[in-house]
Amino acid sequence: MVELTRSFPGPPRRPGYHFLFKGEGFAVQDCVCHCVRDSPASQSVFGTHRVALLTGGSFHYESDYGVTLLGPGSMLLGRAGGGYCFRHVDDGGDRSVTFDFSEEFLYQVRRSSGIRCIDRADFHAVSSIPASRHTTAATALAVQALYLDDPDTWEELAFRVASTAVVGAARIGAAGDRLFYKTTQKPSWVEERKIARALRHVEAHHHEDCSLRVLADEAGMSIYRFLRLFKKFTSQTPRQYLVAIRLRAAAALLVETTDKVLEIAYAVGFGDISHFNHAFAATFGVSPTRFRRLGQLSHRPNC
Repeated sequence: MVELTRSFPGPPRRPGYHFLFKGEGFAVQDCVCHCVRDSPASQSVFGTHRVALLTGGSFHYESDYGVTLLGPGSMLLGRAGGGYCFRHVDDGGDRSVTFDFSEEFLYQVRRSSGIRCIDRADFHAVSSIPASRHTTAATALAVQALYLDDPDTWEELAFRVASTAVVGAARIGAAGDRLFYKTTQKPSWVEERKIARALRHVEAHHHEDCSLRVLADEAGMSIYRFLRLFKKFTSQTPRQYLVAIRLRAAAALLVETTDKVLEIAYAVGFGDISHFNHAFAATFGVSPTRFRRLGQLSHRPNC
């Protein structure tokens, strides 16, 4: 193991799985990984249904349903009894908040969400959900919950995470999309590493110019090829990914600082306040001002 080359949101912890809370039908862990590129792959079988919210870093993920490259804000879905393989294609490690759910827990969430085929808790054969407005709120709340480490917070978040996962998986399934490329059509490791490099750049420089040309140059590709491979690896456009990262950063600043909303919008990279307000409200369900006033993400760095 080596030390992290970049820091991730949340209280400092040593590498490994850190048990946080166990509720009725779910358990929460904080997974901190300091692995680097070309570290040995981790292969095993999921013991329970798992949803992992990636809060920093990136890694290559293979499940029974295919292969994908996960970056900050994305959600890994694992089916109990299903095989998996994790492999790092970038330096710096990663961090995720993982929720292990019982089948009954997911059954109840599906039923309350009005999703059909609620007799199965396998996420409709979807292996992951890309970083988007649908996952940003859950991921931002998970980061702040790491500081709070409060039973009520974990209880509420468990239902939110499960709902985001099952609804997102159902939406993807209904659209006929696939959030991974087939194992028989794997791009090269070099290509995957170039996209991981772009993800890392956005994570560290989301407040700066992250135009398509800048990201393509960072990956060392033509714009056309970069756009095609980014979509292939992450099932989203660079713009969609960037907006999700900026909104998550804005949510944290609204709680951790007393800066004006306008200042925060500009600080995270939004150039238009109306666009920021609309995107934030669409993601979190309330305006930035209301979000701060409600204190949904109370920050306690000394916990």
